[in-house]
Amino acid sequence: MLLTDLPPDTLDEIVGALKAIRGSSLFSISLVCRAFRSPSQRRIFHLILLEPSSSLPYNPILPPAHHVRLRDILKVNPILATYVKDLRCVQQDLSSAVTGRFADNEIKKPWMVDHGHLLTEILQLLDSAPIRTFALENVPGAVPLNWFSLHSALQSAFLRIFRNSNITSVYFTGLSLPQNIFSAFTANLKHITLGIFTWSPDDLLSAPHPPVFHRPSSLQVIVSRNPDRLFDSIGAQTGLDLTDVRKLQLDICYVLPTGNLTRFISLPKLKDLLITIPRPGRGDNTNFNLSQAVCLRSLTVSSNLFSISTEEFSLIDPTLASLPSHASLKTFTLKLIICCDSARATDVEPFQLLSKTLSCLHRRIRSIRRIIFKLNLRWLPGT
Repeated sequence: MLLTDLPPDTLDEIVGALKAIRGSSLFSISLVCRAFRSPSQRRIFHLILLEPSSSLPYNPILPPAHHVRLRDILKVNPILATYVKDLRCVQQDLSSAVTGRFADNEIKKPWMVDHGHLLTEILQLLDSAPIRTFALENVPGAVPLNWFSLHSALQSAFLRIFRNSNITSVYFTGLSLPQNIFSAFTANLKHITLGIFTWSPDDLLSAPHPPVFHRPSSLQVIVSRNPDRLFDSIGAQTGLDLTDVRKLQLDICYVLPTGNLTRFISLPKLKDLLITIPRPGRGDNTNFNLSQAVCLRSLTVSSNLFSISTEEFSLIDPTLASLPSHASLKTFTLKLIICCDSARATDVEPFQLLSKTLSCLHRRIRSIRRIIFKLNLRWLPGT
C-alpha cells in the first residue's frame, strides 16, 4: 500500500505525530512526499496572523515582505485559502521597530492604514475560507485604531469576512467600533470577546435586512470601566441580546471604578463564570460581590497575590463569603498566581488558612461536588 492510499485522517495523524515526536517543522514535513503535503498545509494555514514582524524594521511605505509573500502564495494556490479556520489581524506597538530614515518619526498611523491596500487584497483572497474565529486586535501601546480610519475598500473586505456563515467566534479589543458592527455577522455567531474598546456614535455599516439580532452563548469582557455602563453599552448600543449567555468570563482591570458586577452575574441562563481579579480586597469589595450567582454550576476565581502571607490570602475571604448558601454550584476552582521569594515559600500558615476557608465554603454550600485549587508561583529575581 502506498502512503497516498491511506485515509486523509490517518495521514493527518501521522503528520501530527511527526511534528510532536521528532520536532520537525511542518514546512519540512510537507516536502517529504506528496502524501504529506496536503495535511501539512492544512496545519500551516489553519491560523493566519496578519501583523508586522516586531523583529524586522517597520517601513510605513514598503509593505511587510511576509504579507506580500502570503498574497502571492494565495494567488498561485487558491486552495490554501480553504484551509484557513482562524484569522487574526493585530496592530502591534511598532515604535521600537522603526529604523532608517523613519527612525526619528513617530508612527502616526496604524499599519492597517499604511498598508491597507495589501491587506485588502489578502482578505479578498480569503473570501471563500471556512473561517471559524476572527480577531481584530490593537495591543496596548500601539497607535489607536479606529474603524473609520480604515480605507473604504478595507472596510468592505472586512465586512465580507464578517458575513462568512462559518464564523462562530469573534474577538475585538483596543478599538473604536461602529455600534452596529455585530449586525454584519450571521446568526451563527455564538462566542464574543470584547477587550478594552469604545463605541463610535456613527453607524456607517449597511445592516442586513431583516437585521440580525445575536444571542451569544459565550461572552468574555475586559471590565475597565463602570460595569453597569459597560453592560448597557454592550446590550443597548450594539443590539446584542445577552439573555442566552451561559458561559461568561470577566477580566477585571487593576483599577475598577465604583459599581458592581451584579448585572453581568445575574444573567438568567448563566451557568459557567470565570472571573479574573487583579488583587481581591482592593478598594470596595462589593465590586466582586457574587451574591447574585445563584444559578451557577461552575465558578472559577483567578487572582494575583503579592506574596505568600496570611494577609494576602485573607483578601480572598470576602469574595468567597459573598456566594449565597443556596447556590446550585457544582464545581469551584481557585487559581492563584503568587510572587514569592525562597524565604516565604515554606510558610505553611497561609495555606492552612486557605484550606480552612475552602472547607467552610464546602460546608456552607452543600451542592458543591468538586473544589479545585491551582497554584502558580512566580519567583522574584535574585531568589
